[in-house]
Amino acid sequence: MSFKKKQIQFTNNFDFNTICKILDSNDFESFPVSRWFDGHILESVFKIKKINNSKIMYEVFQLLNKKYNLNNYNSDLDIFYCMTSGGKSPPHTDEYDIYIIGVYGKTLYKINDKEHIVEKEDILYIPKNTTHSAIGLTPRIVFSFAVRNI
Repeated sequence: MSFKKKQIQFTNNFDFNTICKILDSNDFESFPVSRWFDGHILESVFKIKKINNSKIMYEVFQLLNKKYNLNNYNSDLDIFYCMTSGGKSPPHTDEYDIYIIGVYGKTLYKINDKEHIVEKEDILYIPKNTTHSAIGLTPRIVFSFAVRNI
């Protein structure tokens, strides 16, 4: 696991309007990934899968592969976002390496017994099979770059 501040510089501002443009540009699979209650669904964490297939995300995806996928494994890029503070993802593991890229807001990640606050342009590397969870300290957007080294 490694954590680096201010590692990715975005040439364009990425916000919730950009998420709308991505969703409008293709038929992406999207769904809530956190617990939610009737009448409060917009307080949930949402996932949009494989945004690497969006023209908007092409350059970012190429850059991430060049920097973090040196062995050219299969890879993909997802977005996780929440429009309110407090949205959280339950503890879980992934069967592949994950690079979390802060895009908007602040997210607290707990990995084993360590905590990291990921902000815009930060990179958090989570090795495969490592238990982790996240909670939005503010409304948030993060990219999840999966390097499928399985």
